[in-house]
Amino acid sequence: MRKLLVASIALFVACDSDSGGSNTSIPASQINESIADAYCEVFTNCTFYHDDALYSAFVAASDRTACRSFFTRLIDLQFTTIEAKVQSGAITYDSAAFAACINALKSSCDLDQLDDQPSGCDAAFEGKVALGAPCENSLDCVGDARCEESFSVTDRCVTSLCVARVARGEACDFNGDCSQSAGPTTCTSASDICVPFTTEANIAEGARCDEAFNANSVTRRTCATGLFCLDNTNDEDPDQAFCRKPFAQGSDCSDSDLPCAKGLFCLASTGTDAETCQPLPIVRTVGADCNVNSAAGPLAICSMFEQLGCDSGKCKKWGDGTAGAYCDVPLDDTEFSCDRGLFCTATSTCATQKAVGAACEDWNECLDGYCDSSSDQTGVCVSAVSPVCS
Repeated sequence: MRKLLVASIALFVACDSDSGGSNTSIPASQINESIADAYCEVFTNCTFYHDDALYSAFVAASDRTACRSFFTRLIDLQFTTIEAKVQSGAITYDSAAFAACINALKSSCDLDQLDDQPSGCDAAFEGKVALGAPCENSLDCVGDARCEESFSVTDRCVTSLCVARVARGEACDFNGDCSQSAGPTTCTSASDICVPFTTEANIAEGARCDEAFNANSVTRRTCATGLFCLDNTNDEDPDQAFCRKPFAQGSDCSDSDLPCAKGLFCLASTGTDAETCQPLPIVRTVGADCNVNSAAGPLAICSMFEQLGCDSGKCKKWGDGTAGAYCDVPLDDTEFSCDRGLFCTATSTCATQKAVGAACEDWNECLDGYCDSSSDQTGVCVSAVSPVCS
């Protein structure tokens, strides 16, 4: 999902105890809502840093209904075809298997797995497209297969066909190439073959937590509760990462890459250049005072989970998402206050995304999602997607 959560979430770090209630079956019409609920659960119970921590803060400041509605909208903007294909019969759906997968994800704290949804729960879906036939995504394919794109240099177009996933020991390019029939399997960069994938949890402070891989296996090592997995600062071994304890509230965080503890952020104190670990003040009320510029005074962030943006120093409700409605971009790499096909302008109104060839300044302005600004001139919307071969 992340051009929405996407650009910011890359590494999960630690998980606290507790998970929400479990479902034994999830109706097809509730696929997206159940994924949204899993996001709420993970962001409530797990510890993250950088931009991921912002989502955790907003979840903590909101009730579950607001959280679920927020993430459901994000998912609906990205995944509209899965539920439709299940309901039309194009994809067979096992509601109990999907529920089991979602319940497991809620307690895993693994955003990488969660962001693969709904395709991350492949066992719950069975496509009907035969090997060698055209497909849109891997869930369309029958059996243990995936949808593979190939680019025609001659025709400059893309062909997408169902191909069989490969077994352990066979060559691969991506993790999705590997069959999971023999258990968790991934594509190791050490040998470009499919190998067993395992995890080691509760790694102690000071111990290595990065992903260990070789030609025959890959192991993901995750830190114990309350610790963060951070890259090594030692220039002699910069590629390793170790479990480290975060800064407590009030700690000076000005000159360190070490994050603040759960629920805290490295913020500037009013009137000084010093940065300390502090709670992020989140406002949930329409018309309340807000401030997103720390240089202008104490921060007061309007809750995007309540669909609020800061407009002229006051929290204002987003519009209905249609053209001309009020909108806001609460995080630099996320935009979801406008409907699909629209973007939030510099004047905070939803406008139609631009076609190829139109002038642009940012990716969100373009219908195909790519603004080419490689020259010194104003950027131009270009097609980031090759046409499908006829």
